[in-house]
Amino acid sequence: MPVEAEGEATGIMAAGYREGAAQPGAGGRPRQGRIDTAVIAATLDLIGQDGATLSGLSLVAVAQRAGVSRGSLYRRWPDKNSLLADVLTAVTEPPPPVPPHAALRERLLAVAEGVARRARDPRSRRLLRLLAVEQSQFPALAARYERDVLDPRRASAVDLITQAQRAGEIRSDVAPEVILTALTAPALALTYAGSDHNQPDLDAQIDLLITGLRPTP
Repeated sequence: MPVEAEGEATGIMAAGYREGAAQPGAGGRPRQGRIDTAVIAATLDLIGQDGATLSGLSLVAVAQRAGVSRGSLYRRWPDKNSLLADVLTAVTEPPPPVPPHAALRERLLAVAEGVARRARDPRSRRLLRLLAVEQSQFPALAARYERDVLDPRRASAVDLITQAQRAGEIRSDVAPEVILTALTAPALALTYAGSDHNQPDLDAQIDLLITGLRPTP
């Protein structure tokens, strides 16, 4: 995919790879947003092909598909792990911003929406499924994704739930981590086993959850 063809990079721009913006690399080097966007989109395209694997991904093939030189790619990502780490960050968008005094339903919906976005993009689903299958071959990548992407977002969601419990908006006799699991499990299941025709009904999910979490008199 040539650098100019950025329209196919669904969701990547929203994750911080904006055209013309300089992005810091792993070593603090500035990055060119257009090249980064093209490379990440090309990586997702190659991973999304039938029979593709993370272990079989070639950085040379990524550069060719993105329409960039090998030197440009290797200056930004010296190895496959560093590239895949950035691709994982790009496809795992943060939850949509919610005003601090928004209604409980809106706050919980934002948490679920942050997870559901991955289930909606077939290339994102494919990437995360491959990482789950090939985790033993990419232990450092899996650990980095857990530490840098998932753990902070879990902590933020648990904090939101804890605050709702302290405010008396939801039951306090259920651990925040259990509530978070109930909130995100349907979208997570579809991320790893769903399809374009099987997407979570977040509104119904949140309504059901809130009904079960209402404080008892």
